[in-house]
Amino acid sequence: MTSINDIIKQYIDKGFGSMNKNDFEVWIFNEWHKTQNNLSDYEISRKLRIPESKVKRLKYEASLKYSNEDNVDDLKKIFLEDIKIAKYKKESSKLQFVVKDKVVRQYISDLLTQDGRFLESSLTSETVHIHVDDFIYLLDALNVSIDKDKIIKEAEKKAESNHDFPTTFTDILKSILEDCSNKKIGPITTETIIRYIKDFKS
Repeated sequence: MTSINDIIKQYIDKGFGSMNKNDFEVWIFNEWHKTQNNLSDYEISRKLRIPESKVKRLKYEASLKYSNEDNVDDLKKIFLEDIKIAKYKKESSKLQFVVKDKVVRQYISDLLTQDGRFLESSLTSETVHIHVDDFIYLLDALNVSIDKDKIIKEAEKKAESNHDFPTTFTDILKSILEDCSNKKIGPITTETIIRYIKDFKS
């Protein structure tokens, strides 16, 4: 935790009075936010007595200026954590989940738009929707280690005794998400998907 004396020293080292009001607020907010434990934007706004809209802006600017999120691995890690509590909507074949970090949202949105795809965002902006096909594309783009051929072979074995079991990767994932729609998805790996296939209605 940074002490007040350390903050004063850093401010002087930057050049006393060289920061404008906004840069100073973003810097102080970033130092303060490090000491908080997973507070929601609403809780932060109550503590600091500022609107949630300003909290979101401060977090975004602080993330751009002071975080290590220019590291793609960090962005990928945050995104994969977010999807652990995603919910699948069968009627639309879409995943719904919250991505609080605007930088992460922009990162995954950019990955999708490069292939003519897009991320749907709700009125709250933090809640996003993504079609299963686009989700699979993202997993590929992020190099998440999933051996699709191995998964399909396991599914084909299962299909020999259960004609209703899907054998394309997209339909396999839809089936898994549908079954897990009221549970945490957890890490999506070859091992967890194959375990699901083997246990499916057995």
